[in-house]
Amino acid sequence: TLRALRAYAPGEVLFREMPTMVYDGRDSEGFYDDSLACERMLCAWRELPSDDRAAVLELYCPETALPDDFEQELGYKGEDLRVLRTVRVNSIGLNNGGGGVFLFASRSNHSCRPNAQHCLSGEGQLACVAAAPIREGDEVCISYLTAGALLMTANKRRRLLLDTWGFHCSC
Repeated sequence: TLRALRAYAPGEVLFREMPTMVYDGRDSEGFYDDSLACERMLCAWRELPSDDRAAVLELYCPETALPDDFEQELGYKGEDLRVLRTVRVNSIGLNNGGGGVFLFASRSNHSCRPNAQHCLSGEGQLACVAAAPIREGDEVCISYLTAGALLMTANKRRRLLLDTWGFHCSC
């Protein structure tokens, strides 16, 4: 959970951050490939310094972050499966089509009425920007959903959030 250390007006930057790890799950033709993405996620995680690997594993990791047959289908288990679950739900899409894990930004919780949003630069730096007035001590929340998905009914949004991120939305 992120809390504001001071008040922020809409448009103000709360923080900036570079990704701790990045990966690209696209094949040579530019299509996303789940098994290739998994291999690249694990490779990127293994290349991190031990402190960063430990920090990634401290992020939210629901048991439902991967399809039920994922373990049998692709053969992952143990720590590899935990890494994949953690990276999958904490990844933020990058402008180049890959994904990145940002240790600070990944702690932003979801709201269907967010008071902040993540913006990416061309170099992959993330800025968390106030989208509404934020008071000192307020929780800083973003929407995990696209603008279009936010227009869905509450039940459809809840199903999407449960299926994708493994939590029940109470918005």
